[in-house]
Amino acid sequence: MVRQVLNGIGPGVLRILAVSLCGLAPAVRAEEPNALGLPPQAFANKGTLVICGGGRTPEPIYKEFVDLAGGRKARIVLITSAYPYRDQEHVERRLSGWKNMGADSVVFLDAKSRDEADSARFVRPLEEATAVWLAGGSQSRLMRLCGGTRTERAVREVLNRGGVVAGYSAGAAAMSQLMIRYGATSAVLGEGIGLLNGAVVDQHFTQRGRYSRLLGVLEENPGVVGIGVDEGTAAVVQRNQLRVLGNSQVSVCVPLRGQGTAVYRLKPSQTADLSKIRGTLAMSPQMTK
Repeated sequence: MVRQVLNGIGPGVLRILAVSLCGLAPAVRAEEPNALGLPPQAFANKGTLVICGGGRTPEPIYKEFVDLAGGRKARIVLITSAYPYRDQEHVERRLSGWKNMGADSVVFLDAKSRDEADSARFVRPLEEATAVWLAGGSQSRLMRLCGGTRTERAVREVLNRGGVVAGYSAGAAAMSQLMIRYGATSAVLGEGIGLLNGAVVDQHFTQRGRYSRLLGVLEENPGVVGIGVDEGTAAVVQRNQLRVLGNSQVSVCVPLRGQGTAVYRLKPSQTADLSKIRGTLAMSPQMTK
């Protein structure tokens, strides 16, 4: 059974949700649960995730990413290993637009082997980075090259020290610990980078009809929340807040203990307070325009 909370709910229901949230506010502030399982240090230091669903990314999402990274002082690293670029020149030509984003520095890292991804020289730019962008391609390829290496650990450290990590398409899928590798109607799973240990990310969500696929993952993995991000859209996550940017929507799928799954569909400029995801994993959405 799937219970849906949509934008068209009536004012009476909204009042009930508002009272419920207000009544729980003191307990939430006292305990501050880590609803999506971010790394504890990243949660404490307000590290930010920008989860992009793929397709054509609107300019405001790029701008928000650069602003969060420090604006003109931003030091951005793009990891492009999810796609088999021919060489570094090919990478920089295809992604040349990043040089015009107004950041202090933009570095492209394209590991061609695990040894390279595990080398101190390769990860050096990540040690000074304020933000990382995990580019698209194949999440399986990205993890085959970078999983368990110094590169993976350095990406987590950027988030741990309060920086920004964004993932686009395959890069978004690789952000969660439980990673969807591939599959049309049912998912083949693997391990991702581990920036979200209590959630699983699916991208191109509405456009490729991945609703059933994500629900299947949740059924097989009790206690995990699903985040489905549409193309041209981003979910910005900091601590227990999820904010939507772009052109379409983000679907937050929350298993309810013994009661099916609640699906919360958030449109651009709406936010959700995820701090009520505890125990039964029930969540009351707080939406704002």
